[in-house]
Order: sequence, then structure tokens, then C-alpha cells
Amino acid sequence: MTRRRPFYDTTPLPDGARVPGSRPLVGLLGALILALLPASLWGLDTLPADWGSFQRGVALYGQHQLGLALDAFKQAEEQRSALFAGALRDIDAMATDRAVQAADDSIRSLIQAVAPRDIIRFDLDSIYRQANGSLLAEIRLLRQRELSFDFSNFLRAAELIIGRKGEATVGDSFSRLRSEAAILAAYPDADFWIGKIFMAEGETKLAELQFQKAYDEREAFDSADQVYPVLESLAEVYRAQGRFQDYESRLRAIADDSGIFRKESEHLRLAMERTLSTRGIDALMALYRLDESFPLHAFSELGQFYLRDGRPLALTYLMTAVDTELSKTVEAVTAVDPVYEYGALAGHLDRIESDGELREYARTVGLYRDLYLLGEALGMGGYRQSARDIWTALARLNGIEPWNQRAAGALARPANSPPPYPLVKP
Repeated sequence: MTRRRPFYDTTPLPDGARVPGSRPLVGLLGALILALLPASLWGLDTLPADWGSFQRGVALYGQHQLGLALDAFKQAEEQRSALFAGALRDIDAMATDRAVQAADDSIRSLIQAVAPRDIIRFDLDSIYRQANGSLLAEIRLLRQRELSFDFSNFLRAAELIIGRKGEATVGDSFSRLRSEAAILAAYPDADFWIGKIFMAEGETKLAELQFQKAYDEREAFDSADQVYPVLESLAEVYRAQGRFQDYESRLRAIADDSGIFRKESEHLRLAMERTLSTRGIDALMALYRLDESFPLHAFSELGQFYLRDGRPLALTYLMTAVDTELSKTVEAVTAVDPVYEYGALAGHLDRIESDGELREYARTVGLYRDLYLLGEALGMGGYRQSARDIWTALARLNGIEPWNQRAAGALARPANSPPPYPLVKP
């Protein structure tokens, strides 16, 4: 099957580096780095120094040069801090101008009050027309002129901050501009990667401190979605430390942010569980398709966690994980074969295994593991036939060991008999 582009984003990291253990579709920060870089930065002749150091750190991490990567990330933090500390100083210097008080917290009003000191009215009117209502465009046009020292520095700081955060975030507020400068002095992206280095070295306590720091500084992320990999990493630390209550809470923070676990979706979720339990996996997939990529890993981990403890919630989370995984593969197939329709699990798994990209995706996200465990959760809840439907589809499939073997064993077990091995690792 020929595809014009991958159905899930595997954007390479800077310099071709890839993060060991990275997972498509589960929100790991490394895969998002390039995509989430503010669009305004791409227009620069050279990328900012902090971003360059950060890129170098990611590349070195991918090459397993952890000491050098750590130095690069720390340098990126220092450069980011210095950059925005300077911007904050320039904003505060402008705050002493009497025009700021008269502007009533409006950046645009401030500019209109101060700019005529340096630029004649005719040229100003031309600049305002060219900007066409965009504050950032107006600032960039003004910066092309000869300006007084404090005003020039203020506009440079404003361009930097608005360029990073966007006009919609900063708005026309002088005080918001200042607060965003203070927020951006932190570099949670670098803190996250420093945490990954400590984690790779087995220093879980140091890793925890860095991940928590990144979480505390989350307002400085370019996208709100970047907080999810941080929460995943904190959960990983807590599991390694045996702090399972904290592990659960971090994963729940991700899962609860998804559409299917919002309060208004409770009736939908219950209907899905009812359909799966009584009518089986094929009825579920015929009626309900989830698009919940960012919390997918959390769904799967929570399902395994609750199954190990024998808790009914295992069914809920494994169901949402499997539905999301299968929905993504159906979407991928129909993108290149519009007449394709999901009919039965066995046939769809054959379609997945016949396509290299889909096969890789299934193994990366743990589709076959989650299907097998979903069967166990259904069996635990007394829905033996729905469990057998899933296990039958898995048992006939070659090349997905050990899940086909475990499914065959589950089919041969007497009802209500536990498996002869732990369902999931602690």
C-alpha cells in the first residue's frame, strides 16, 4: 500500500535524532518539538541561541552522549533566562514613561503616544495601514525606523514575547506582556529533557525534581499539550519508586482531560461499556470511534494498573485504549481505501498485519497487549463471550507473540479460572 505521508506524526527530531522508546500518538514531547516551535521563529535568518542549544541537546541525547546533552540543556536554560530577563528589564524601563499611565494598559495606545516623538505623522499613518490591524506587524514596521533608546528596546522585547506567545495570548495588554516575559524566562522543555537524562542514569529522585519543575513551569510551554509527556514521565518515576497512588494520580490527570472522561460524556462512556460487554468488540467499533491520541498511553497504563488490582475500572480504561487504537488504524486504512469498512476484528487485524506502517503502529502502542488484557477485564466482569470473541481473533494471528499464545491459553481455561502467569508487571 502506497501512502503520500504517514498517518501518524513521526517528525524526526533535530539533526535526525530520535528519542529511544518514543511512541507515536501518545504525545511524547520529542516528536512535537519541531511542530510546536512558534511559527514566527521560522522566519528568522538564525534561530534563537536558546533554541539552538536545545536542538543540540536533543541530538546529543539521541546519540546517547548524556553528559554533553546535559550541558547543552543547561546552556539553553541560561540563554532563555538571560533573554527574557533582558526583555523584562526593557519593559520595566518603558514603564517609567508617563505615556504608560495614560495608555491605560494598552500597548497600542502606548505606541501611538510615544511613536510620534520619533516618526512623523505621515510615515506613522503609512505604518498603521501596512500593519492592517496586526500589533506584531506594526511593531516590526516601527522597528525598521530610527527610534529612541527605551522605545526601541521596548519594541524589541514586545516583538520577542508576542512572537513567542502569539497576539491572541498577549492581546493589547502592557501588564500581560510583562507577565508573559516573566513566564517565558523559564524553559520547561529543557527541564523535561534534563529529567529524561537523570531517568536514563537511574537517578529517579533527580528526575522527579526536574519533571516536577517542568510541570510547575508549564505556562511557558508553546502548547498546552506539552504538559502530557511531563505527567507521563512523572508517573513513570513514581512507578519506579513504588509510589502507586502518585503514579495513578498523574495518569488520571491526563485521562481526565480527555473528552471521553469529562462529566458530560459519562452517558456515552457507559453506553460504550454496555455495548462492548453484552454485544462484543465488533458492535463497539461499529457504533463508537474515539479520537483520543494524547491520553492513549495513560488509558493503557491505567487499564493495566486496575486489572492488576482486580478493579472493575480496568474494563473502562482498556476499552478506551483499544477503541482509540483501532479507530486510528481504521482511519488510516480509509484514508487510502475510502470504501473500506470495519467489519470484524479478525479481518481488521489481518489488514493491519498486511501493512508495514500499521503493523509498526500496533506494536508501538501495544494494541495486541491491550486487546488481550481487555479480554481478561471482560472475563473478570463476567462477560465471557465478549472476551472469547477478542481472544479468538488474537489466537489465530501469527507473529504477535506472546499475545496470540496467551489468548489461546485463555480460550482453553475454564471459566473464572485465573491465568497461570501475572497479567501485568507491577
